[in-house]
Amino acid sequence: MNLRAVRRTTTVFYLSVLALALVGWKCPGNPLVKPSFTGGPQSGRAPLYAQFQGDVDVLPPLVLAKFRGEPGDDEQPPPPPEPEPEPVTVVSWLWSFGDGDSGTGQNVSHVYTDEGCHDVTLTVILSNGMSGTITREDFICVEVGNQRPVADAGPDQEVPVAVIFNKEQSRVNGQTGTLVQLDGSESYDPDGDPLTYSWTFLEWPEGLNGLGKPAYPEPLLSDPNAEKPTFVAEFPGDYVLQLVVDDGQPDDAKVFSEPDTVTITGLVNSGPVADAGDDQNVCRYDETQLDGSDSFDPEGGDLTYSWSFLQVPAGSNVDDGWLSNPAATKPRFVPDVPGEFRLLLVVSDGVESAGDTVSITAADPRGFSRCVNFLYLFTQGPSQTEIDNDVAQFNELPPFTNGLDVPIQMSEFEVTNCLYAYMLNYANGEGYLDPPVKAFAGGNVTLNGEILLQIEDIVDEPEYCDIEWDDVHGIFFIARRDGQSMAHHPVVEVSWFGALAFCNWMSDFYGVDLMYNLATWSASSGSGGCRLPDENEWEYAAAWETTGVGTGLHHIWGFVSSLQLTDISTTRANYQSSNPLGLTSPPLTTPIQYYNGANGTTSSKSPSNCYDMSGNVAEWTNTKPYLYPNNETKGETPDERIVRGGSWQDTAFDVRTARRDSLPPYATEPTVGFRFVWEDNSCGE
Repeated sequence: MNLRAVRRTTTVFYLSVLALALVGWKCPGNPLVKPSFTGGPQSGRAPLYAQFQGDVDVLPPLVLAKFRGEPGDDEQPPPPPEPEPEPVTVVSWLWSFGDGDSGTGQNVSHVYTDEGCHDVTLTVILSNGMSGTITREDFICVEVGNQRPVADAGPDQEVPVAVIFNKEQSRVNGQTGTLVQLDGSESYDPDGDPLTYSWTFLEWPEGLNGLGKPAYPEPLLSDPNAEKPTFVAEFPGDYVLQLVVDDGQPDDAKVFSEPDTVTITGLVNSGPVADAGDDQNVCRYDETQLDGSDSFDPEGGDLTYSWSFLQVPAGSNVDDGWLSNPAATKPRFVPDVPGEFRLLLVVSDGVESAGDTVSITAADPRGFSRCVNFLYLFTQGPSQTEIDNDVAQFNELPPFTNGLDVPIQMSEFEVTNCLYAYMLNYANGEGYLDPPVKAFAGGNVTLNGEILLQIEDIVDEPEYCDIEWDDVHGIFFIARRDGQSMAHHPVVEVSWFGALAFCNWMSDFYGVDLMYNLATWSASSGSGGCRLPDENEWEYAAAWETTGVGTGLHHIWGFVSSLQLTDISTTRANYQSSNPLGLTSPPLTTPIQYYNGANGTTSSKSPSNCYDMSGNVAEWTNTKPYLYPNNETKGETPDERIVRGGSWQDTAFDVRTARRDSLPPYATEPTVGFRFVWEDNSCGE
């Protein structure tokens, strides 16, 4: 036999055995690694607090023989000495407690709350990769008994504490305080037993008494055994409270919770400052907005608002219930009578401010008027040159001379929402509307079956009228748009019938003759009252300079040849949707007297000192359609009425004072309003 071959075969055999042994050492659960553990208590009632300690034994590793050559065999040199083995250590202790929870470490603790017996398993992993596992079945057995309740003292809080000064201006805390509510409602008992609460103070801040001396008064709890007691935090600093709950069992069976604490931090608060805004002068029935937005808290805290009325004028029905929201920063109300309304604002960030007041003075509107002298003749229509050059417009032909011999007073401004709402409420109070006295139920305002003012919304159309009905308080009022009062904007959505009715209500209010029979919508025999202007009166007041009897100069926004389009700009009239107020919805009107030379405008009064006779809103007249000269037989729509002046929506061409259009008398448009005249010089002064 070849000895060298035998030696090679033997070496391969032992190396194979060694390789198998090494592979076996790195497998989990190697029999050479024998973990063990102790623990307990192994039985008891839940919650059961168990402690465990692990241990491990490692058996000596297999020693493999080392083969060398026979003596005298010089084919191979002897092998070098084997290195010393590294020490073996435990790198991981892995526990499974049998109730779904696990842990790590040689010594561990675990609380069992589930009823039943639980297997406990320990796995150890050594530094050489070997591991071992031991499981002890039903090692821990738990009975469910009276479980320990859990206390929850609620979240920590920060509360304001006011800074108070005594007569010597020394800082004194504790004169006022902030009521703090504790909350233990999240405490619970696993068994569902009703809880008993016990609150105690662990610490509280030092304060200063009324003499400026240090003081340590323990705060008083409203009820130390309540679920949600209160106390007053008087001084800045930390108030630390402890809550312990028990399950309300008899003393020999009662189980107490672990204590839980909550910290209430008192922060120095110098108190907020209320600012009720500027005093205002408003129109009666104008929806008035208060403004407390300049109120502030020096510490930057959030504020709450409280508005209330201190004073209202005699005869007013206004009270706090008229405020749109007394807790809002900018509430609104409607003054129902003239006089002073005084309101109080108090703000709070947990500490109330001193009150601030604001005065709102409401006044009844007036129909301002200017005397217009008609004691001479003037020529309406285009000049002969315009006719010859064929630039005159169809509805401006032919020219004719008109004679007026009665001085009148023309209203200086278009009738405003303020004045029209005032007259609506007067008419409603007198029972002049359909239905009768104070029974108006919203929607369109009507009289004798004719629409006067369209205030109700139309489906798929914007709301144009700025007068609305308050069904709760039974009044018409002027609404706000885009944060702006619409009181002094011209009324729109008013029909020709609505203009006539207004004139009669105004005459009735002043005790003068009524100018119209509203049953037939025709002129009455009265004189001296309020009425709509005739077309020639309107054109004269809008366009003619009174330079002498029988002579005159037409206003530049008149006929085509005299019209200088470059001179008509949105700084001189409200036309072509110029919208200088930035309104977000129509009508894009401007207040009366807006084009007065201020607001970046040019003063644009007519020769008779009347405003907005070009643009803003077109205006009803009392005249039926006809072509110049005065010949009603040529009118194509005799039931319509002439409107003059153009509106905020029209082009420059259509706001010329010579421009004539007509509408049915029942029409209500967001571009049409009116002005009035007096025949009695003493009225409206």
